[in-house]
Amino acid sequence: MDDSENELMGLKPSSTDIFWRDTLRRVVHESIGRIEGASRQLIAITSFLEGVYFAAISFSEVKGALSGWTLSLFLLPIALWLVSLFFAIRVFVPHVYETNLRSPDIAEETYLAIVAYKQENLQRAHWVLLVSFVVLLVDVWVYLRMG
Repeated sequence: MDDSENELMGLKPSSTDIFWRDTLRRVVHESIGRIEGASRQLIAITSFLEGVYFAAISFSEVKGALSGWTLSLFLLPIALWLVSLFFAIRVFVPHVYETNLRSPDIAEETYLAIVAYKQENLQRAHWVLLVSFVVLLVDVWVYLRMG
């Protein structure tokens, strides 16, 4: 039985019920900000990795030996980081959502659609970043074998 049912039946919600209801309200209220904050961090991390990786490749002696598949392998992390940035930036791209503020159900559906869109793009960015780390480990292994 939830709070509204308790209140309809004349029962007062317990302090635990109130605590969890208020906690969930805060989580719902803060969810978009948290997703956007995580996306900002992902953008910063990915940008930093691109800069460090580009500098490492530029100043290494291996760049002259790169051709064919090894060149593609060493460029793949950069491509994956750009894809990750693409998805992370999509979290901030505004969309037009049709809603009706007079209808709580439609307003809720709209809010959930916004959160789902942002969360989906953040997860895509995260997974692509993780895949790039696997490719980066392969790059390091190939680099050490070349030397």
